[in-house]
Amino acid sequence: MNQPNLKTHHKRTGQPRGAFPVMQTMEMAAVAIGVPISLVKAAKRAGCKAFLVSGRTDTAILIPYLFQMLHKGSDLPDGFASWREMLEAEKAKREGIKRQQDEKSVMLTADAQRQAGEAMVMVFAELERRDRELPPALAGLPAVEIFKRMNADTEAIRRNLKTKFEEVGK
Repeated sequence: MNQPNLKTHHKRTGQPRGAFPVMQTMEMAAVAIGVPISLVKAAKRAGCKAFLVSGRTDTAILIPYLFQMLHKGSDLPDGFASWREMLEAEKAKREGIKRQQDEKSVMLTADAQRQAGEAMVMVFAELERRDRELPPALAGLPAVEIFKRMNADTEAIRRNLKTKFEEVGK
């Protein structure tokens, strides 16, 4: 029987070791292979087996794992290096929105929808009132007088609706 030598074969994988050293710390491994420490820490969090007892890092396992991680890609949106960075950006956006609401330069969508709905209710109420009130009031009048009263009623509706729609957003 031929037992593999621990110096030339890896315990976990049984593969020949090669020329990749075991580093004493993650930081040393990151510097040695030329990657950011955050990437090495992400590999550790993801369950890479390159991290040995007492903080040592086996670069023979780490390097292929990092290539595998990079090949899979990231589900982070473009322009973000980490989820923490994205969270900070989202918090900054949220604070910006709150500041704009405090300054009354923007309003909530629900408030805008409610106010626009109230204004449209007034439009249809005015039209229904016109349909209900004008025909009996205009019965028997000459055409010129009907035109004047219809025009005056239209202008009154416009004035009322203009003031109502100016209130939207305030």
